[in-house]
Amino acid sequence: METSSVFTPIASRYDRLNDVLSFGLQRCWKAHLVARSLALRPSASIWLDLATGTGDLAKRARNFRRSLSVLGVDPCRAMLEVARSRSSQVDWRLGAAEALPIPDSSVEILSCAFGVRNFAHRERAYEEWRRVLAPGGLVAILEIHPVPSGWRYLPLRFYWKRIMPRLGQALADGHAYRYLSDSSRSFLSVGELGAEVSSRGFRLLESHSHFAGGMVSSLFFERQ
Repeated sequence: METSSVFTPIASRYDRLNDVLSFGLQRCWKAHLVARSLALRPSASIWLDLATGTGDLAKRARNFRRSLSVLGVDPCRAMLEVARSRSSQVDWRLGAAEALPIPDSSVEILSCAFGVRNFAHRERAYEEWRRVLAPGGLVAILEIHPVPSGWRYLPLRFYWKRIMPRLGQALADGHAYRYLSDSSRSFLSVGELGAEVSSRGFRLLESHSHFAGGMVSSLFFERQ
């Protein structure tokens, strides 16, 4: 199934629902990703946000530094329509991570929030990252991973598997949020994702755990 079809029914409510389901913490995680990225690359002038969705992270980057040229790319037309309606300060483009509508070596920071696990072909996406990033460019990833093992995380596993899809059903589209739950539970751990990206021509600079011992993480890489 095309992931873009999963997100189409919830495009207009996506950010509000994520605030509810993450208890508002997604805002803090995204703010950290933007601030840390620009601390690591203070002279950056061009930022590309992949799987931009409704453009929340792209807008945050543009608002954080008004001089930035920010591009937001997503394969879901409905999500981009919401993004365009909310900001004219970002260059919104329809496209997939595996075939980016971006020139070679033209980007200094590339971000992706909660999107890597949805890529149909991650290896091809990593090749595109290397193509569009200038040498020494920064990759900033915010992602959800499987709930850590251990008895203290049992309530969280129950919430993530049973409660969140039902909340999604009540508030918008249960199928979409069941997909989000399932995709995170079957995805890589923080360490596995770091190793995978590092093996594709990137150097891990730092990683941060934001929630439940590594269920949500941010990772920063340098293009070699």
